[in-house]
Amino acid sequence: MTRYPSAKRRAHEGALLEDQLHPGWANEIDLEVFDIRNGSHCIIGQTEHTEYSDAIDGVAEMFTTLPEDGLWYQTALNTWAMENGFLPLNNILGDPDFTRYSQDWQTLNRAWRKEILARRSAGVTAPA
Repeated sequence: MTRYPSAKRRAHEGALLEDQLHPGWANEIDLEVFDIRNGSHCIIGQTEHTEYSDAIDGVAEMFTTLPEDGLWYQTALNTWAMENGFLPLNNILGDPDFTRYSQDWQTLNRAWRKEILARRSAGVTAPA
C-alpha cells in the first residue's frame, strides 16, 4: 500500500500549486460551503468555477504528465489529486468500509481551512 504524507502536508502542497495557478485563490473560497468531497464546493470547484470532474484533468496536466486515456490515466489522476490534497484518500488504497476515507476527509478539510485562513490573514491577494 502506498504511504501518503499527512493531510496537513498534502493540503499545503495543493495550496502551493493553487498559489501558482490562481494568486489570491484563498479569497475566492466560500468557507460556508467548502467541502473537499463536493465537486462544486471543493478547492478546484471553487477556483475553477466549475465541477471538480470537469477541471481536474487540466489542472493536473499543468503539473504532471499523465498516461494516455484509460484505467491508468484515471488511477494516475486520482493519485496525483490525493498526493496534492485535492481528494481525500479513498478506496483505491484498500479501505473497504471507507473508515480511512472518512477520517482523512475530515482532517483534509481542516488542513485546507488552515491554509486558506493563513493566506487570508497574511493578506495574500490576486495581483492587480
